[in-house]
Amino acid sequence: MNQYASYAISAIQMAIFALIFAGDAICGAMKVPKPSFLSSLQENRMMAIMSIWLVGNMLSAQLLNTGAFASWPFSRHFTHLLLVTGSY
Repeated sequence: MNQYASYAISAIQMAIFALIFAGDAICGAMKVPKPSFLSSLQENRMMAIMSIWLVGNMLSAQLLNTGAFASWPFSRHFTHLLLVTGSY
């Protein structure tokens, strides 16, 4: 389920990137006026792309996180060994 949500986030990212780069052509082909938020995204392309990429990848990574490193079966023994030997 989370994997499909991650794919959806990636698809939304790519759609927004396409709107940023080709929004004028897309709106012109559909014969609709260009929305004001698209104009502001196109004015600040680098900032918009970096923000969308960062937030989208953070959400995807959180959805795909398995927690595999948090559930080590010998964690008490390993922690005790580190405390006793003093080697970190």
